[in-house]
Order: sequence, then structure tokens, then C-alpha cells
Amino acid sequence: MKKIILLLILPFLLLAEKVDDNRSIFIDPKDGYLDLSEFLASKKGFLPIPMIMTGPTFGLGGGLNVMFLHDSLMSKKNENGHYIPPSISGVMGGATENGTKFGAAYHMGFYMDGNLRTTTFIGRPDANMDYGSHDISLNTLGYFAYQELKYRFLETNLFYGVNYTYMEIDTSVNNVPNNIPPEVEEFIKPYLGSKVYSGLAVVIEYDSRDSIFTPDKGLYAKVLADFYTSTLGSEKDFINYRAKAFYYYPFSSKFVMGLRGEIQSIQGSDRAPSFMTPSIMLRGISNHQYQGQTAAISELELRYEVFHRHWLVGFTGVGKVFGDYTSEIDRDNLSGKQSFSQADFHASYGIGYRYELARRFKLLAGFDIAKSETDTAFYLTVGSAWNAFY
Repeated sequence: MKKIILLLILPFLLLAEKVDDNRSIFIDPKDGYLDLSEFLASKKGFLPIPMIMTGPTFGLGGGLNVMFLHDSLMSKKNENGHYIPPSISGVMGGATENGTKFGAAYHMGFYMDGNLRTTTFIGRPDANMDYGSHDISLNTLGYFAYQELKYRFLETNLFYGVNYTYMEIDTSVNNVPNNIPPEVEEFIKPYLGSKVYSGLAVVIEYDSRDSIFTPDKGLYAKVLADFYTSTLGSEKDFINYRAKAFYYYPFSSKFVMGLRGEIQSIQGSDRAPSFMTPSIMLRGISNHQYQGQTAAISELELRYEVFHRHWLVGFTGVGKVFGDYTSEIDRDNLSGKQSFSQADFHASYGIGYRYELARRFKLLAGFDIAKSETDTAFYLTVGSAWNAFY
């Protein structure tokens, strides 16, 4: 456990310095424990952050994320009391044991007293991902660009905006085992080949969380409709609908509950690319093991402080895929149509540990061990395990 915490904070220790009272900047003066709050509140500049990948989707791997903070992370508020995060730019790259490689550059901007928020991302994936349960591996190679703009509605916690996605992607099969049914090969054919995807989305977002890192209370919700059409230069026509909600409720200062719900559905005359196709995304289940036209997921997480700054986490989740061209690949029936009632539930569960790395910013870090009907997986987690940035 101590080695994991040391690994997470090693880049910060390399930049260590003393404060005026000759105390380490990494020690909380209130309790004498290891804490990054003062460092994050006072520093700006380049911060190297190691990335460690341990999930079942791509296998073991690692990389580096080099961030540039345009301002410090100190708590700033506009005249209406809304928190203004710092603008951040960065580059990242990494690789995993299954041959996956990636590189990207990004910028998250907060302007006009935090009322205007932007996200810019440009990346090049070379990803190998197992498809279904028949040991088929697909390779996705190409370029990806993403731009989102959101503006606060009046003085509320509601934002509205748009985002644009452009992809040039070549999807191919790495291997097809000899025992693969012909129907399965036919099912994956629509995903293969070199294609251009271009989509414009309408976005509505609500955020009342008390932290963007590890919330104790509040609601985060995001709904969007993403239109991919030939008018925008896309070679495939479809609409990608997505909705997610995370709700946090503290039973006490030491016991916090989190609830997660997500749904994604593809509608239209064409299918989305394999990496965008709705799937069950839960800790312990490999991404895209279960794919379909629509995916629905729910998850419960409980966090309890067993002693000062040390938390135990328990979680469980369930999901299913269904729709007109749904196939779980491990079924005899690959006709491509299942109703919600016909589709199977797939569940996972696990336990984890968190240490409060930055008390002022509610930033917890640690690890999770998750198990499903097919996998057992280990994850390193900084902040929340639930993705609210895309």
C-alpha cells in the first residue's frame, strides 16, 4: 500500500521544496500527514504524472502525462461564488503489453470567470482490443480530434453547448481463430476498413459536486445527441445518444454513497465504429466484451473512512446490451436482434482502498480489485473511478 502511494506522488516529490517554516510542502500542518494540497494550491508549471494501466481491456502498460498548469489549483471563485478551475494543457503517450500504443495532446480551458469551458483533444490511437468472447482481436489505427464548448446558463450549475468529433480510422482484424463460427465473422465485417467519421453534438451538463476529483456530495449529469452525417463529411450516418448521471450522498463525514447510471444508444442507417459501439463498461469487465446497439449500466459504490485519511471502498455494478444489431458473440443466436428482456445481465463487484492525498481538494487515490464472471482485474485510481470528462 505504501509503495502504491509513493508511486502516485513520486513526480511531486521530485519537485519538492520547503515552505517558510522549514516544513515540507508535502506535510499537512493540521495533522502531520502526507498531503499534496499546499503543493497543488501554490504550484504552476509542468507536472509529470505517470500512467499505469492495469485493466483487462489492453493488459498491463504504462505511459507519461505531462501537464502544464496555466495557473495554480488554488480555490478561486467568481463574483457569484462559482469555483474556477485552472486551465490545463498537456501531452501524453504510452503503450501496453498487447501492442497498443497511443499519443495525444489536450487543453482544458476555463474562461470568462469560469462560465465558458472548453475541451480540446487530438490523438493517435494504435489500439488492439478483444472483441466478444471468441478471442477475436481488432486493431484500430488512425487520428482523432475533439472540441467541446460549454457555457453556463444564467447563474446556475447548468451548462449547454456543442462538441465536434473528427476521426480517420482504419479497423482491421489481428487474428481470427480457426474455431470461429462463420456467423461471427459476418457480424464483425461492418466494423472493418478505413473510414472517416465526423459528428456534431448538442450537449447539456449539470454539475453540483463539491469536488471534481473525489466528490462527497452533489450531482453530475450529462446528456448529448451526437449527429454523424455526410453533410459533415462522415462516411457513415448515425446518431450517438449518451446520458450519464453520478449522484453522491454522505450518510456521515466518514460514510459516502455514490450511484451511477449510464445509457448509450446508436440510431440510424449505419453502425458506429467498433470502439464507439455501446458496451458494458464496468470495473472487472473488459471494454467491448459485450456490445450492442444500446447499453445500459448502473453501479453502486460505498466509501468508508476506517481511520484518519484511509478509506475502504466497495462497489458493484450491472449492465446489459440490447437492440436491433446486438450480439454478445458467445450466443448461438447471432441474428442481431435482442429486446431488453431477452438480453442477459452482466455484473461485477469489488473492493478498494483510498488515501486522502489532497485534503483541500478532496483528492483520494488508491486501487481497486474487481471481479466479473470472466475476469479479475486490478486498477490504480486517482480521483473518481467514474469518467465525467467525456
